[in-house]
Amino acid sequence: MNLLLKAGQRIEAFKSYLSWSRSTEATGGEQRTFYSLTDIANIFGGSGSKMTDANAINNGYSKNNSWYSIVTKVARGVASLPVTLYTIDGEEKTKVDQGELYDLIFNPNQNQSFRELSEEQMIYLSNNGEAYYYLDRGASFGGKVKRIISLPPEVMTVLKSSKSILSEVTGYEMRDGSSNHKFLPEEILHIVYPNPTLIGKRTNNGLSPLEAGNYKINASNNNAIAQAAYFANRGVSNLVSSDGGSSGLSMTPQDEEALARADKVKFGGAEKMGSIVTIPTPVKVHQLGSSSSDMEMLGHDKQYLRDLCNLLFMPSELFNDPDNKTHANRKEAVKTAYNDVFIPNCQLLLDGYMRTIISFYSKAHGSNYSLQIDYDKIDALKPDPLALRELLIKEVDSGIKTPNEARLLAGDELHPDELMDVPRIRNNYVSITEVDGPKE
Repeated sequence: MNLLLKAGQRIEAFKSYLSWSRSTEATGGEQRTFYSLTDIANIFGGSGSKMTDANAINNGYSKNNSWYSIVTKVARGVASLPVTLYTIDGEEKTKVDQGELYDLIFNPNQNQSFRELSEEQMIYLSNNGEAYYYLDRGASFGGKVKRIISLPPEVMTVLKSSKSILSEVTGYEMRDGSSNHKFLPEEILHIVYPNPTLIGKRTNNGLSPLEAGNYKINASNNNAIAQAAYFANRGVSNLVSSDGGSSGLSMTPQDEEALARADKVKFGGAEKMGSIVTIPTPVKVHQLGSSSSDMEMLGHDKQYLRDLCNLLFMPSELFNDPDNKTHANRKEAVKTAYNDVFIPNCQLLLDGYMRTIISFYSKAHGSNYSLQIDYDKIDALKPDPLALRELLIKEVDSGIKTPNEARLLAGDELHPDELMDVPRIRNNYVSITEVDGPKE
């Protein structure tokens, strides 16, 4: 594009912005908060704003109540999953509940347990799209890991030999404002959400869910600011005038100004909203209802909640969504959260452990270690007891299971009768072997 033409377009865009800003002078400062500095930058930059790691934490997780609730539930759900360390020998699996590797995994540092560390890392992963584990080996270069701690993504930089997407990672650098520290590749476990952008491939950084939801989180924050301003300045929602009729006296400008000041002191402020004021003289009361745009603003929370839930694939029913808040919906939503969110994210963290710490100790100890989720211990995924019995009855009646197999799955003791171990035909209670006829 011609440079003069491009410059002219941006000047016209800036003039439009100035014209708009002047038109809002009479409407108060609250309305102008919806046109942020980011939007002004977009006029000249011509592209969407970038969600940085710091913004994701400071303007997302720390500032937006809905996003905080969603991310915290995801992090705690992932951290609460039952994880066990095993040794694998062919098809035999043996639980490990003590030893050097066990202590490192489940007591990674003096301040955190495995669950606490996993919860913190999931907060970073959900906000920044990546998580960094520092595998501290102490003074022993290339030796065993002494402790595992998390590092905030906003202070970390991936070092590469070049900007090419084919270049290897040569290390990591941490800048926390007080000191700089460089790490070798084997000292850092870097877990990321896939980032298909060219910048992401060049820098090896994960894609934050808030990068895709940048405008949604900003809109939700602005809506909260608007609501706070609305209620802070709303005050009493009625006008009171004297009931003098045609013979009533009109007020002078000085009287109006004095009455306005007095009314603001007596009626103004959100703490007086819904209050009743009684006076001894005849008056007229004019009720002031909220405008349709005000009421629409107050009802946006529900949609923003759903949009933010979608960024992490969480069902909005788990966050008091009024349109989906039923017992049946919640039970299904809990299962969905485990299958679509908690388990996949936990497995992502475990895969990181497997390719680094677990792999190192497997070679060092000559054992095949494995860190796994114990699905059988997840109560939310277990079928309802009544529904399970109904299913087992149908399977016994159809010959899919024997009565004893059904009793075992239902948690009952096996019956000693031999026929309880033979599949039956529905209704007749005849064993399948009897239907086939006696064998010669």
